[in-house]
Amino acid sequence: EGFGSVEGKAAYMMAFKIGNDSFKVVWPVLPSRTGKPSAAKVQAATLLYHDIKAKAMTASVLGASVAFFSYMMLPDGRVASELARPELSDVFPLQLGAGD
Repeated sequence: EGFGSVEGKAAYMMAFKIGNDSFKVVWPVLPSRTGKPSAAKVQAATLLYHDIKAKAMTASVLGASVAFFSYMMLPDGRVASELARPELSDVFPLQLGAGD
């Protein structure tokens, strides 16, 4: 888990493993309507919490690789959501084992 800020842009980051799969989430801290940075951080952390909680519930039924697909780490360090459509067909047959 972590929080970082560069040039006025901030985000929370969480990396975790489930089984053999690694996942990474980077959640942006958006400016609050009130202009209070602390309120924006609380809102971002709360949204990240609810997103992960909902996906964890989905994972209990469909599996982690389905629920957290967009956050799945690839061998080159990117996450699945960073791939362009043509790249998906090239990368994921190699990422998923037989029977997945």
